[in-house]
Amino acid sequence: GKADQAMEAANAAIQKEPGNARLLGLRAQMRVMTGKRAEAETDLSAAIAAEPDSAWLRQERAQLRFRLGRIEDSVADFDKAVEMAPRLLPQNWQRGIALYYAGRFTDGRKQFEVHQSVNPEDVENAAWHFLCTAREKGVTNARNLLITVQRDGRIPMKEIQQLFAG
Repeated sequence: GKADQAMEAANAAIQKEPGNARLLGLRAQMRVMTGKRAEAETDLSAAIAAEPDSAWLRQERAQLRFRLGRIEDSVADFDKAVEMAPRLLPQNWQRGIALYYAGRFTDGRKQFEVHQSVNPEDVENAAWHFLCTAREKGVTNARNLLITVQRDGRIPMKEIQQLFAG
């Protein structure tokens, strides 16, 4: 509830340590929460320059760039994060959505298939997989390859599953 004071503290700390990637990343998160996304991207880029081997910073900037509508830049950061830390791949459903919007439907489909290994009961994942597959192979093939989800208890996920099933 004291965003201004927190930002002042972050700014003061960064003045003392301008190349501190953790502080820049923290301020970027604060800026996102207060709607200052462009400034947050600047902070994340500075943090990446200070700590170029951080897959976490790349992942954060990828998500932010997606929200900014910078899809190609977002995908590049997601891809770099996964290259740097392959353990991120299964969890990275956000990357799959960015791939869809970038027109990389085969890669998106594969991302959602990998995500099934860590989240097998997610209708949203099945829906995005369907959308990628439909763009790649057509709607009939997408229905034939639809990921079946039985236990997603969120309302109205059962209806969404049925819609995509035809």
